[in-house]
Amino acid sequence: MFWIKRFFLPISDNISTTEKIISGVSALVAILCLGYVSLLFAGLQALPYITASIGASAVLVFATPHSPLAQPWPVLGGQIISAFIGVSISLSDVMPDLVIASAVAVSLSIIVMYLTRCLHPPGSAAALAAVLGGQQIQDMGYLYVLFPVAINAVLIVILGVVINRFVPGRRYPAIEKEKASLSSVAGEWALGAPKFQDEDLRAALTNMDSYITVSEHDLAQIYAMAMLNANKRRLGNVFCKDIMIKSPIKFRFDDELEAAWNTLQEHNIKGAPVVDQYDHLIGIVTTTDYMRHATGHHTGDTMQEKLRDFLKRSPGHTSDKAEVVGQIMSTTLNVADENQHIVDLIPVFTEKRFHHMPVVDSKGKVVGVVARSAVMRSMLITRS
Repeated sequence: MFWIKRFFLPISDNISTTEKIISGVSALVAILCLGYVSLLFAGLQALPYITASIGASAVLVFATPHSPLAQPWPVLGGQIISAFIGVSISLSDVMPDLVIASAVAVSLSIIVMYLTRCLHPPGSAAALAAVLGGQQIQDMGYLYVLFPVAINAVLIVILGVVINRFVPGRRYPAIEKEKASLSSVAGEWALGAPKFQDEDLRAALTNMDSYITVSEHDLAQIYAMAMLNANKRRLGNVFCKDIMIKSPIKFRFDDELEAAWNTLQEHNIKGAPVVDQYDHLIGIVTTTDYMRHATGHHTGDTMQEKLRDFLKRSPGHTSDKAEVVGQIMSTTLNVADENQHIVDLIPVFTEKRFHHMPVVDSKGKVVGVVARSAVMRSMLITRS
């Protein structure tokens, strides 16, 4: 029984039940929309022309949206090019034997999809359907490539972009953002140098000489997350509350700029949380916020003069510049929970280049500030 299980079942299934349901429901919405759009433009005749291969495309677009096989060009190119090949073989008198014609259509579609960098498994199904579709598809000729195949492919890509946008954690198309994977997330400061670089990963994929259905970016992210988990296991239970600065410097919205600036300078810190009357976090004010607003305040020739003039309170009841902390604070916040493991903060500190992060309790009240240097120190002490 064990060998049967190993042979038939995948090695692992790490997908949550929620993700599986989301994938299925996303495909449901997409095929419903595709069907009704087809009905709108082609009437009742449209339903037979929703190709079976587009159902397979829906599996890739909504269950594996980060896969190279599911990206817009593979979906569009794979479906359209393969359908064109299938129709061409179907209309040709060279291969009257359907078995041979079917095999050649599938084979050619794979080769051409490889060469045009649009490998998409459902594409071969489109080619096969064109050969085996009978007289109805033969009568349509190359119109079959346009409708339903091309229209179906365009619609499923559009729906993939729209629907996946509303699912947290998904990127479709899976365009790489900044190259922050191996070097900056997994290999900076406390984590130590990575075992390999992006170029090494690319070379390894080339040496394998096999199509890997995970993008380079996702492979690098997997490596980075594995590094983080390894460090978490090595450190043991070290949480934000264990290394945070308790009773930190805090400001209120209506604290005057000069007083808050003097406090930052006196304690030699680059920023502090801004809280309401109940100590709930409403923002962060940093020396960078001061400099940015002072630069926009055109009085004074040097930065020091601009800053001095900016800090000075304006006389009277009206002002054309910011006067209190709440007017210059940043409201885009990254916050740590007091019971959060310190390793979880490393990607944020690395990517955002933060020096400090507010720490809140279960009620959302600010109870401390965790410094980048404190995380680094904890990592290095454990490493040594």
